[in-house]
Amino acid sequence: MKIKLLFLLSAFLLVTGLQVNFVYARRPARKIDIKVPLKTELNNLLKATDALHTACYKQNEPHIEAQLKNVLHKITVAHQKSFVQKDQAMHLSKMLDAAKTQIQLAQMNLGEKRQANLKAAFRQLVQISKVYKLDPYRIFFCSKDKSVWLQKGWRAKNPISPQDHKNCGKLVK
Repeated sequence: MKIKLLFLLSAFLLVTGLQVNFVYARRPARKIDIKVPLKTELNNLLKATDALHTACYKQNEPHIEAQLKNVLHKITVAHQKSFVQKDQAMHLSKMLDAAKTQIQLAQMNLGEKRQANLKAAFRQLVQISKVYKLDPYRIFFCSKDKSVWLQKGWRAKNPISPQDHKNCGKLVK
């Protein structure tokens, strides 16, 4: 009986042109709520990330250097506060460590190597924004250089390849 019902349902969907994929018919994952001291530091980190985004987009080398140091400092402070949220400490530490490593490498490199490091760092920082309930930022993806970043503004401003793909970016969230 159940098989017959499923067959009839799929036939109806085919005839009407409706498509339902039952595998993806689930609720979107909820963001994780975190305690205030850690939330404050992660919001400070995202704010510093947005400032780094702006410096990279404008290709202002002295400002990029200053913002790389600032983001590195904010990662360190957030890492110190991660103990407040014991259930999330390990996962958050891994994301922060990965971002920190890439930011440190970006400080030492120039050109394409720096772009690759920044791309990886932005990916980790975007992940933090997506996982935890923090201040709202818009997340963009550029299909040309496969970069992802967060920013406050509505218009895409690619920080990874501003010279080649200045306005490349599609709003993801």
